[in-house]
Amino acid sequence: MTTLYALLESRLIDGNLIALLQSLTRESGEAFELVTAAPLAAIIAHPSASSPPISRELLLHYAATVERLTEAVSLLPMRHGSTLPSSAEVISMLQLNAVSCIDALKRVYNKAEYSLRLFASPEQQKNAISAGVDGDNSLPEALQGETQNKRYLAEKYRVHLAEEHHRQYIETLKSRLRKDLGEVSLDIEFKKPLPSGFIADMVLLVERNSKERLRSIVKNIQSNYPEYDVILTGPWPPYNFSQIRMQ
Repeated sequence: MTTLYALLESRLIDGNLIALLQSLTRESGEAFELVTAAPLAAIIAHPSASSPPISRELLLHYAATVERLTEAVSLLPMRHGSTLPSSAEVISMLQLNAVSCIDALKRVYNKAEYSLRLFASPEQQKNAISAGVDGDNSLPEALQGETQNKRYLAEKYRVHLAEEHHRQYIETLKSRLRKDLGEVSLDIEFKKPLPSGFIADMVLLVERNSKERLRSIVKNIQSNYPEYDVILTGPWPPYNFSQIRMQ
């Protein structure tokens, strides 16, 4: 079985990349090689006969290898477990998916992925939303009253109103974040649904030489939203921007 580590444009293959693959082979015991089907190439590895079972250490090793490859060349990283029966099957896959792969590679060329998250306690979120959303919070006259039915409908209305205010606040916040980050990235994806404690969770593609400017912008975001914990991580291989429906 052949393990797929990454896809790249064949024109980007150089001596430094070949030397890195040779180094990875010596270090890992896997036989790394390049398979080409211009204009694409794939970085693959043939596991040793005594390949260890899947473990946390193995997953971390795979992720670290992909990071080293990403530092050397612009590529589409493959998730752990991406395999094909042989090198010939890899070539066939490259030929069948050339157009979509090239489009995806152009998207990530010379860019890295970052993760940006805003955290807050439920109480902090409630206070921020109350202060940040305009609107009439009063109960409609038709729902006012002390009957059991009206109390039930009034409570449902309050829940709906709170959810709507939360939605409005999140959409406004996302718009502001897009504007703030637009200087370094127009390729931003917000993750849904949001886990408990998250007010925003996004990934973005940033030019490699814009790392310091991104950090400066995130510092300003933290200043603008002191009620939240703003966490930036990266640079990472662009996993979230490498989704291709393979044929």
